Amino acid sequence: MMSQTHIGYTYWQQPPVNKMPAVSYITAGLSSTSVPVEPSRDAKLLIPKNQTGNVFYEKDGYVSIEAEHTTKVFNTKEVSWQILPNLGRTASAITPFPVTAKAQTLSSSSPHIDYEFYAYSNGDATLQLFFSPTLNFHNTSTGLQYAISLDDEQPQVISLNVDDNQNRTWEKWVANNTIMKTSSHKLVSQGKHTIKFWMIHPGVVLQKLVVDLGGLKPSYLGPPETKF
Repeated sequence: MMSQTHIGYTYWQQPPVNKMPAVSYITAGLSSTSVPVEPSRDAKLLIPKNQTGNVFYEKDGYVSIEAEHTTKVFNTKEVSWQILPNLGRTASAITPFPVTAKAQTLSSSSPHIDYEFYAYSNGDATLQLFFSPTLNFHNTSTGLQYAISLDDEQPQVISLNVDDNQNRTWEKWVANNTIMKTSSHKLVSQGKHTIKFWMIHPGVVLQKLVVDLGGLKPSYLGPPETKF
């Protein structure tokens, strides 16, 4: 029989016997071993009791939204928003159709989708958007673009994939099945707020939105959805 080397509990060696990790038991109720846990804080109480439709709330300093759960959808005769079932890493994705639609000029009536949320925080906010990896198939200097705004602020135009020609960057996007883009915003008050995601180019596939209000912790898939 071929001899085998195993990983021992305390050293790398062929162990003479199996060794299990030491187990310690703690008596329930001992204050010396108790770890204080901060109570969870959320903005559910700010949501009106007669609220209907998809609405979200701040929890422990963040808001998490699956892209398919829109609050309002604004289509035009030429463009409509469609859900792509199970395309996202944690739920479904949404994108404008048709994929051959022309680039859009931003206006109050141009295609966009809204997400309403309630927050107990105010001040600086970082918005993370998660997209499906998409090539810059027009080979333009800006790549595919979208616009994002919070409440009544001027939309920020952001390039999604202009750097897809960098192999390491593209490989990372594909390995994670996502492109994550960030933008900076400000909440002027507590209460109700609206994220507006504006179409500029077709082919942009949105999976998830996360608002970091100071409490977001690193994670691979992002925090679970905070949907009311």
